[in-house]
Amino acid sequence: MRSLNNYKSYFSINHLALRINHLKNQVNALPKGHTYQKGDSGFIRITKDSGKEHVPYAKSLKYDEGQRLLSLVNQRRGIEALLCKLTAEWKQRYGGSIPAVDYSPTHPIHKYMTSEFFHNTIHCANNFQLNTEYCFGEIRMRSRIEVLFAEILQELDLDFKYEVPITFNNETQYIDFLVNV
Repeated sequence: MRSLNNYKSYFSINHLALRINHLKNQVNALPKGHTYQKGDSGFIRITKDSGKEHVPYAKSLKYDEGQRLLSLVNQRRGIEALLCKLTAEWKQRYGGSIPAVDYSPTHPIHKYMTSEFFHNTIHCANNFQLNTEYCFGEIRMRSRIEVLFAEILQELDLDFKYEVPITFNNETQYIDFLVNV
């Protein structure tokens, strides 16, 4: 594996704007909260300025609902940290404000931009036989650059699937990498 200590982001200006806007939408949909102790018990409090459909209340961490909320709050914190990093990168590289991006739910690509789609697909759905020496784990890939790309995704701790079918206008294309972000 290659070390990514000196890795620099090479997102294009459009891709970086899309990524930042997507992360903002994810953050806004998740609850905001904090944990606290009351006697022997731990609680999680969801705050007023939380994501959509979340009202302020507290739940015990002893119960499944409290654990579920804690998981969502921690997910929000992780996304906020990544958002902060990408926003700083934007300011350093481009300055100025980040352009808003309209995500139209009617666009055909929208159904492929969900975690549900990601989790319901399989690696290597393409039935084309690859007779190459290039492998990433048990996945046989078409080229050395694809193996390098897979290594980078793994180093960045990004889940991905290889050769996933996507159908537009009754034509199926097999994309090289589907990344769950």
